[in-house]
Amino acid sequence: MESHILLANRRFQDNVFVWDDRKFARRQKQAYHADDIKLRPENQQTIVSAFLEEQISKLDPPEYTYTYLQRFLETASESDLKSDPTPRRSSKALAILDDRRDVTGWRDTSGSQHSARNWDEYGPYPPEGESVYHHILDASELYKKLFRSRRDDGAERRIIYVSDMSSMCGLAIASTASRMQAPFLRDFLQRYISNRVFFSISTSTAFALEFHLPYYALRQSDNARLDVRHLRRYAPFFPFRVRPGNGEYLYEAQVSMVVIGYDEWHWTAYCCADTYFGSEETIQLYHERGLDAPSGGARPTHYPVWNPREYFLFILSRRTKQVTKEWGNVVNTLEDRLRYYVRTYSQNGDTEEANAWQEASIFNANAQSASLIDDEEFSRTREYTWATELLRLLHNSLVKIIESWEEFASGEVHYLEVNHDTLRRLWESYLAGIHKDMAELRFLRRLLQQRIEMFDNMKNGVC
Repeated sequence: MESHILLANRRFQDNVFVWDDRKFARRQKQAYHADDIKLRPENQQTIVSAFLEEQISKLDPPEYTYTYLQRFLETASESDLKSDPTPRRSSKALAILDDRRDVTGWRDTSGSQHSARNWDEYGPYPPEGESVYHHILDASELYKKLFRSRRDDGAERRIIYVSDMSSMCGLAIASTASRMQAPFLRDFLQRYISNRVFFSISTSTAFALEFHLPYYALRQSDNARLDVRHLRRYAPFFPFRVRPGNGEYLYEAQVSMVVIGYDEWHWTAYCCADTYFGSEETIQLYHERGLDAPSGGARPTHYPVWNPREYFLFILSRRTKQVTKEWGNVVNTLEDRLRYYVRTYSQNGDTEEANAWQEASIFNANAQSASLIDDEEFSRTREYTWATELLRLLHNSLVKIIESWEEFASGEVHYLEVNHDTLRRLWESYLAGIHKDMAELRFLRRLLQQRIEMFDNMKNGVC
């Protein structure tokens, strides 16, 4: 019975999650003009309400659906974006915009018409493209550039990387969105600012490939680094009870991307990364060195990735690796901090897990005394409670990532299957790396679960 269900599921996936090469692997030139049809407020609408209400279903809740995004965007002013010169609060460089087009699919010098690519010619050194525009922009400059006609600018492949997206930058994107892209961007921005995990690929008249990866990052500094947008929180990290050191802070963070397009020539990638706590290079450095910012500088911009699915996979694999390392850094450091309490606990009530940790400490020449020092401000119960709450926070966040990926991997990931041998080998290597990183996240989740159970017992055993 189970084998029949698995076979039926496989047939369902083979028939439903299929990339339509007849639609997307050939130019859809007649559709390109739609990206120049911008939102226009009607009646009493503002540009924000027009963005939030575009193509809303009659079955959607009339209120609260995008309240968080609405509050975020309404703290910015469209008049500031239109101003010349740019107001000071809008003048900070926040984005890199990379526009270019590949002439394949148009008439070549011999007059022949091409409607599809030969991917064998797009190896490790693909063509740079034409009509190249690669610049750092502030929110106002981004607004003015995005309002221009993509067709006039030759901007077929467009990549926008935003560092610490401000409300001004968000409004610049929302208020210049085409009517086709607005529903995709609305959901994308809502998920990004609300720190939600998400993986999705959808196809209809257009395609949208999207991921959101939340994580926690541990950094050492004398003072906490604030997120001036008030989107992400921070907290002092669990202290090293035996050897107090420098200030350490746990930061909320997220990296998100969506790729929206009509075909494999005309598409837009939006990548948003939280960098306020020092997670990666600055956009100035990416630009000066000519590096692809969404990938964290993993390839030069003059060798662009032209296939939208490949670019999505490439960035997802890079960012999953980054997020996994950040998670490992947090969990492994916390694990080390908790050893003190487990050694203390093992004196009062031996457990198999506590004994294992105690055996490890035997071989540590710097092992400290296991006695617990109580004081008037910090009782044992309060320390155990703090540890348990932190463990649960991290555990629950990891569960969401793992479950979301498993759901995606059981269905929509099949949209990333390709028949071309060269592309298939490359894409499978990206997917293999992602699966390996997800396996590491599962290990970290199990480790946190074990520590939660242990500290629950420790807390219950305190008199």
